Amino acid sequence: MLAAVLAAACTSPPPPPPPDPLVVEKPFTGERVPQSLDVRDATGRVVGEEARPVLAYLPRLDLPPVGAPSPVEGAVRQTFAVPPKFRGVPLRVKRRYRHEGDLHWKRLPPTLMPATGEQLAVDFPLDESIDRAGLEFLASVALIKPEIKQSFRNLHVPRGAVLIGGYGLDPESAALTRGPVGFRITARVEGAEFVLLDATVDPRAPDAESWTDYRIDLGKFEDRDIDVEMHAAVRGGAGTQNVAAPVWSVPRILAAKPADDRLNVVLISIDTLRADFVGVYGHDRPTTPILDQFAATGALFERTVTTYPSTTASHMSMLTGLYPAVHGVYAPGHRISPKILPLAEQLAKSGYQTAAITEDGMLAAGVGFPRGFADYREYKEEPGPDGYAGDVVQTAIDWLTRHHGQRFFLFLHTYQVHGPYTPPRAYDVFKTYTVDGVERSVGDDTPEDVRARLGYEGDLLYTDAQIGRLLATLDELGEAERTLVVVTADHGEALGEHGIMGHGWYVNEPVLHVPLMLRAPGRVRSGLRIAPPVSLVDVTPTILDLARVPPAGQMQGISLAPLLTGEGQAPPPDRVVHAEKASRVGKAVTVARRGDVKWVVKSDGVMRYDLASDPGEDRGIAEGADGEGARLVAAYDAANAEFRARFGESGPDQAPVDDATKARLRALGYIP
Repeated sequence: MLAAVLAAACTSPPPPPPPDPLVVEKPFTGERVPQSLDVRDATGRVVGEEARPVLAYLPRLDLPPVGAPSPVEGAVRQTFAVPPKFRGVPLRVKRRYRHEGDLHWKRLPPTLMPATGEQLAVDFPLDESIDRAGLEFLASVALIKPEIKQSFRNLHVPRGAVLIGGYGLDPESAALTRGPVGFRITARVEGAEFVLLDATVDPRAPDAESWTDYRIDLGKFEDRDIDVEMHAAVRGGAGTQNVAAPVWSVPRILAAKPADDRLNVVLISIDTLRADFVGVYGHDRPTTPILDQFAATGALFERTVTTYPSTTASHMSMLTGLYPAVHGVYAPGHRISPKILPLAEQLAKSGYQTAAITEDGMLAAGVGFPRGFADYREYKEEPGPDGYAGDVVQTAIDWLTRHHGQRFFLFLHTYQVHGPYTPPRAYDVFKTYTVDGVERSVGDDTPEDVRARLGYEGDLLYTDAQIGRLLATLDELGEAERTLVVVTADHGEALGEHGIMGHGWYVNEPVLHVPLMLRAPGRVRSGLRIAPPVSLVDVTPTILDLARVPPAGQMQGISLAPLLTGEGQAPPPDRVVHAEKASRVGKAVTVARRGDVKWVVKSDGVMRYDLASDPGEDRGIAEGADGEGARLVAAYDAANAEFRARFGESGPDQAPVDDATKARLRALGYIP
């Protein structure tokens, strides 16, 4: 009986080919609408916890102060100069203050004020407990646009086209709105007008705090040219104040394209995951059964080196293919150069639907991470006792379900294994440890670093299970066979080695060595283990190569695809990769890695380690300033200078960091 079933299975017809994917038709937005979200020029808006590129935005300006502040009842009044274009119209005024010498501004609620002349007197209500001496005040104003109207002419509607996008209220101005806001999309063809969308948002309703998505079938206009108008304005009776701030996310027309060899992409970054706690990398506890099976069906790189032992800089390297000394983004206050093309932007330009789901903190939107993402979702509030991983993955599953059948790029980031190491109760299962060959149970005398390791293992086990849910969804949706999945981390974590805990200031292997695993059925050979050192700067060029998307930006990383497919020019086996870090005393440190040899180069000396014979980095050998390690770092510095000259300097200017992000950073231990 079994033989007959097997014979029938072998002779059954092959499954039907997948439907043609829906890809973004770029002619809809053309050159008139920003294709990326760059917070510097305000082409994007955050509604709820999602940042999206928008059609129209509120021009913003920091006003210069005039004269000294003066006390008024319950407040301090500061006068500001108002430029001509901001006079005679309603202004939304954002108010901040700080004491001289403070790094961060404190915020007050925005207010609506008319600018009737050359100056604007702004009151800053302050609690009586606040010392008034040495205060600085900042007023940022935005023109209130109560009405948005955008027209697109002569749009050709291809086969199977749909119009997608979203609408909402600018959250910083929604509280000032005095009436419901209407959103309307119409199409005109051959003199006839068709209403495609007619909706109203009440600023007092709970759903006003998030984007509302729409998906409109354009089948009735197939193979015809249409004009589309998008209009949003306050609705209401007499006396309604016209001060709303509606926003449209950049709309896109998706159309079916003949299937080609391009792959969907899912990139998963598990923050703070050191490679040696993953089973397939040699860990002796069952922390990652899902990832171990994933690696068995794909490939892994045994020696992947981060570029920087902290989240912001390393993620920017992962998503741009550039070392930190070039992209210049080390912390949430820095900004990426507009000349640099991140991975999401390159894929978006090739017709991909793009989304990111992150846990905020060091991946704050102001850095420029949202560039290229049609949706950039941040979890900003303090997580519950089980962390965010389950919510992040569920949001990813929901997004994948909505975008099934489209060509997509999804970036997923979770802090679940980051300190303070408090796994959900069901996954807090590692309760023993070994000392001198003897297994012991956790007790009052258990060292803190051991407790941290056990909690870290439990958080990793939980994260592994959540990734399993995501991979299962790809299977259920029929997308697994045409999706490249990459799993990696931004940096690792010291858990007691050499008496240190954490990351950020250290360049020992538990912090620099991260996992890198890939699966692309039919493209990446299964079961591969690749030994030569590689870098996080290689992630973006490798994804583009495997997805068959021509690179559009300049990168320092190289494609690792030849090592995975057996086709093309493989990287040289003696290639050198690098890492950087600052130090608590302001001295820079640069690492060079070639094979099993690692150099740590500081201003006061060079140490050389042979990791094959000394994996714990206990027996470093000092080298002179004219030694090989110093020469390798000098060559690295010269290459970075050449790349910086191409892109222009970036990073030293400070972007605003909102209060929710500061709270998240504080909870993660990054700021006091």
